[in-house]
Amino acid sequence: GKYLEQLAEKAILKNLKFPIAVRKGAISFSGPCTAAMRFWQKQQADKAEIAYGVLNTVAISLYRSLRYLAKEHKIKQLLLVGGVASNKHIRDYLKLNLQKYNVAVYWAQPEFSADNAVGCAVFAKREWNGEHA
Repeated sequence: GKYLEQLAEKAILKNLKFPIAVRKGAISFSGPCTAAMRFWQKQQADKAEIAYGVLNTVAISLYRSLRYLAKEHKIKQLLLVGGVASNKHIRDYLKLNLQKYNVAVYWAQPEFSADNAVGCAVFAKREWNGEHA
């Protein structure tokens, strides 16, 4: 969340890497999570460096997944919502790297992406009113 992002911004070296596991668009975070927990438990790296490594791992994993899915399904535009879409590092990474593949990425302002409660509320309102998305 935002606290992880704030901690990651304090990282100086930004070179801690965790394994990336993306296969045919499916992401597994079990390996990266285990690696990050080991660093944390053994205090092998500064907390800010671990936070940056975690966010970078999420960004790279999402990029690889979205790149695969965009190519596989000939997608040229993506709308990303939810908590992950509010993270500046992840947003910047996806925008920079997906544009190399002519994939445009759109998202709401970060304050409206903090979690997907806004989207759920909109869908609930539409359903309540008999409107279908």
